[in-house]
Amino acid sequence: MSETHPRIVDFTNKDINSQDGLYLLDFWAAWCGPCIQMNPVLLKLVSEETHPKLADLKIGKINVDADTERSAEFNVRSIPSFFLIRVSGGKHTNLLHIAGSMSYEKLKEEILKHI
Repeated sequence: MSETHPRIVDFTNKDINSQDGLYLLDFWAAWCGPCIQMNPVLLKLVSEETHPKLADLKIGKINVDADTERSAEFNVRSIPSFFLIRVSGGKHTNLLHIAGSMSYEKLKEEILKHI
């Protein structure tokens, strides 16, 4: 995980339910080419200032090799895999699951459909 942005959080082996909010969980691996290709897309998504629904979105990065328990909890079968979740009161609700590399426009469109 090479991006540094205040809205990109490393959730590998951490409690995803500790802070309320809207998160896009990114299940990735360092050896995964499509995962690496998605990094600029994710960075652009959290840098998006023109859509009010995206203003509070955070990216939660989870390395599948280092956090196999979390990968199993979310039933991750391929990477990159993205789960849009809303955390409230110490519990999360799954809003969307999508897998694979995609354009910024496609990812943004899918997220906006579900928030």
